[in-house]
Amino acid sequence: MALLAAGGVFLKDALPASRPLFLASRFAALAAAGAAAAGVLLGAFSSAAERPWWQKLSKGIGVALVAAGVIYGSGSASARSAAGAEGLAWIRLDEPLALARARAEGRPVLIDFWADWCSACRELDRKAWSDPRVQAAARRFVALRMDGTEETEGFLRVFDKYGVQGMPTVIFIDSHGREMPARITGATSAEEMLKWLQATDQACAAPAVACVARW
Repeated sequence: MALLAAGGVFLKDALPASRPLFLASRFAALAAAGAAAAGVLLGAFSSAAERPWWQKLSKGIGVALVAAGVIYGSGSASARSAAGAEGLAWIRLDEPLALARARAEGRPVLIDFWADWCSACRELDRKAWSDPRVQAAARRFVALRMDGTEETEGFLRVFDKYGVQGMPTVIFIDSHGREMPARITGATSAEEMLKWLQATDQACAAPAVACVARW
């Protein structure tokens, strides 16, 4: 049963087209938990050896309900994380547009290399990008999300340009077009994300020779 549920979760992550099936509401999460609980009551974890056919049938239905509950619960959690991250005005897969806007408006840039199949990326959505404090700080930035779910030519070009090794990777560029010395390369906390957003935004706050030249 564990293999069945794990296989279902993997298949869900490998098929981006299935995302609309999973709702982000709390009701969806409760329904998933209810299905799993019903499966347990129907005997999903009981032995069906030398039992009447109807008890074996009940166990089979129970196993299916538990697996379905786990899969849907996982999908619902991912949907909630994605919905929270939508609080940012992402530019998607268009690095030239993001940099041109930042240059014209004198704003810093954050680039989030992300993919739907990347569990750590969704964890970063949940822990950091969904946080109201992070969203408030990030509004000063031009936010670019490089979605590598399908590894398009445009994504791979930018991926190689910045020498990204894996996902998630978040790159910060100050308001004068200089990349900050550190990157976020995992599902970091909201507090850590805030620290880097603030450091990037304040990199050229005071007059400094290094910040005279723009882009």
